Amino acid sequence: MLAGAIAISLAIGYFAGREHLKYEMRTAFSDAADGVRHALTSREAPPAKTKKLTGQEASIAIALKRKGFYEGEYGRNAITFSVDFTNQTGKPVRAFDGVLQFTDLLGNEIYSAKLAINDPIAAGATYAWDGKLDYNQFIADHERLRNASVENLKVVLRVKKVLSGDGCFAPFNRARR
Repeated sequence: MLAGAIAISLAIGYFAGREHLKYEMRTAFSDAADGVRHALTSREAPPAKTKKLTGQEASIAIALKRKGFYEGEYGRNAITFSVDFTNQTGKPVRAFDGVLQFTDLLGNEIYSAKLAINDPIAAGATYAWDGKLDYNQFIADHERLRNASVENLKVVLRVKKVLSGDGCFAPFNRARR
């Protein structure tokens, strides 16, 4: 009896492990395909939507390029998006952080998230960034963001801090719009 239970447990564990391995391989291939597609796409196309900061010196412009949805296995879904950051400070930027805010056309907030970019951006250059948000169907903001079309979305970057290439640190007043 005990030997039969052990044999059944081993068989179940074996097949569960194989399913996990298949999942990991599919994820790796999917990520590799996304990387190849991202590398082959042209980054020189003009941004569809560009929003400069208001009330602050123009520093980092942002453009929403794409928004999508990834259906993962075992409920590991994600809202995916691609944005372009354009350095308009006039000097190289080493890093910056702030809040990435998605709004509707009237400026009503749909979702916002903290963001930190630690990759250098030359003066006047554009940095393409792909992000994702782990999706929870029971959170209303996630559902609104998933269902909003790109044409009905605005994206705003509220910069908090900028570290320039020469080591100068510039904090921004969070209360300004």
